[in-house]
Amino acid sequence: MNGKGGQRGTKAGSARAGASMGLSEKSEKRERKEKKKEGEGMPLGIAPIGRELIIRKVIGEDKMRRHLADMGLCAGERVIVWSNAGGSVILESKGSRIALDRSAAMKILV
Repeated sequence: MNGKGGQRGTKAGSARAGASMGLSEKSEKRERKEKKKEGEGMPLGIAPIGRELIIRKVIGEDKMRRHLADMGLCAGERVIVWSNAGGSVILESKGSRIALDRSAAMKILV
């Protein structure tokens, strides 16, 4: 062996590997920030229990969005999830408790 072939993990090699890892992590963080700016978030169906959340967006067909808006569930509204068990989600909005099936809750992004 001449010495060059046996060297692994030189400073230049490890610096290149670290730089590429850093760039992918930075781009992932940037993408997450952009999604938050767009108003997208997690679905209400998987939101944490007991924390006050703000509805960012309601997705789905017009009929479903109108139905949820009639119940007061629209962008900017504050809600608290009280239960997330089984096939339904119980939440509080404007002092009233509302029960939604899981498919409707998954269309509300917080």
